[in-house]
Amino acid sequence: MMKVLIIGGSGINGHYLAQRLVSVADVYALGKDAPFQRVAGVEYINQDLNYISSSESEALDILNTEFECVIDLCQYDVHDAKRNHDLFGSRCHHYIVVSTTLVYDRRNLQEQQRISETTPKAALGQFGGYVDGKIRVENFWEQIRDTNWTILRPYHILGKGSLLGCLPLHNRDHTLIQNLQNHQPLTLCEHGQIQSTFIHSKDIAEAIFRLIGEPKSFMQKFNLTHNSSYPAVEYYECIADILNVPLHIKNMSRKVVWESGYGWEMTTFNHQYNSDKLYGLIGIAPQYHLEKSLAEIIQFKHFFETDVHNKMNLLPQPEWC
Repeated sequence: MMKVLIIGGSGINGHYLAQRLVSVADVYALGKDAPFQRVAGVEYINQDLNYISSSESEALDILNTEFECVIDLCQYDVHDAKRNHDLFGSRCHHYIVVSTTLVYDRRNLQEQQRISETTPKAALGQFGGYVDGKIRVENFWEQIRDTNWTILRPYHILGKGSLLGCLPLHNRDHTLIQNLQNHQPLTLCEHGQIQSTFIHSKDIAEAIFRLIGEPKSFMQKFNLTHNSSYPAVEYYECIADILNVPLHIKNMSRKVVWESGYGWEMTTFNHQYNSDKLYGLIGIAPQYHLEKSLAEIIQFKHFFETDVHNKMNLLPQPEWC
C-alpha cells in the first residue's frame, strides 16, 4: 500500500483524514499533541518539528521514509513551509498544503461575487498576521519546482469536536451552546446578515483522497468550500433549532467590531466562493450540509480545545477597509 504522512494528524481534520485513508494506505499521523481520537491502524508520532534535534532527526523513521503523499495541515508561516519542504519535499510524490480562502484580495469585490481562484491574493500587511502567514506560505510553494504541490483553500471547517460560531461576537465560542440554552441574546455583526459558508472535515478528507497523485492538481490552487452561502444568522438559527431554544439577536456594526479589539475581523466580510475547479476535477461535491454538520457537533458534546483564537488573531491587526 502507499504511504501517507499527515502533518497535524492529531487534530480534528487529521482524524477524519486518517479515518478515510487507513483502508488504502499506511498512514502516519504526526502531531505535537495527543490525538483527538485514535484511528485503528494509524501510526501516531508525537513530535514537534520546531524542536527536533539532530539526534532525533536521525532516529525518526518518517524522516527516512518515501511517501506517496504528505498532507500538511499546519503551515502558518513561511518558516513552517521551508522546514517541512526541506524535511519531506524530496521524499514524497505529492505534497498537499491546506491554506485558507482568507488570502484573497477583497477590496474590489462586488457585493454578491463568488470568489474563484482567479481572484488575486491580498497584499501583505493588509489583512493581519494570520493571513500574512498564509500568503507567505503560498508564495513559497509557488516558487517550488522540485516537488509536486497542491494548495487547498477551505473556509470555516466543521467536524465533531469543533468549536461553533462563525461571526463576531461569537466566533468558535465555547460558551455558545450554554448561552443559547440560558436564553441569553447573541451579539452578531450587522444583524448576522453577512454571507458565510463552511466545509466539513469529512468532505475535506474525501477531496484529498481523490486528489492524491492526481497530475492535474500539481502546482494548482483550489477553493474547498460549499458553493452555496447563507446569511450567518441562519447558522445560529440552525443551532437554536437543534437545541429547541429561542434565538435573540443584538446588533453590532462591522466598524464597531473592528474597533473593539475582539478580533476575527476577516469573518466580517462576505464569504461566497466558487469551488467548481476542484469539484470538476475530483467528480464530487461536498456531501455534508450545514444542519447535519451542526447537529453532529452538538450531539458529540465534546469540544477539542485548540489555540484557534490566538492563531486566527495574530498581530498586526487587519487594516480597516
